[in-house]
Amino acid sequence: MVHHLSQSLERCYDLDATLSRLARSSPSTKFIRVKATAIGFALKSSSDTGALGGSSSKIRKTNTTILLSEDTDFFDDEDLEIGEDADEAEADTDMLPTMLVYEKGELLHTWVRVDWEAGQDGVENLLFRHNLISRRSQPGAQGIAALSDDEEDERD
Repeated sequence: MVHHLSQSLERCYDLDATLSRLARSSPSTKFIRVKATAIGFALKSSSDTGALGGSSSKIRKTNTTILLSEDTDFFDDEDLEIGEDADEAEADTDMLPTMLVYEKGELLHTWVRVDWEAGQDGVENLLFRHNLISRRSQPGAQGIAALSDDEEDERD
């Protein structure tokens, strides 16, 4: 799971906190975060205008390598210091946070403004509904997800 973020947005910080917790309880899933402007994602230029006069995003090619060791704590504050010279004002904040989910190199999900997609249920429930995490990664859960009373009745 790749989280594209902007340090200046509280919603990105909130998603960071949730994904950090999930990373610790889901060791078989790799969680990565990347500063959107550092890789040329969601860039906004004041000189670019669309047909209706609004600004549009521009993508630029960059060479970026992300290295993680197995003992690296997900979402170290030190990580955000890398590339801080990138102009945060260029980020199109209407597109963030964005989350991409890959499995075996295949893109499974793209969620632009994943906070909107998740809604009141939250990102953790969104990931569970799409079978990307198990219930045991949720706090207080034990083993495999317990069935609700309705689901129990359906199985009988």
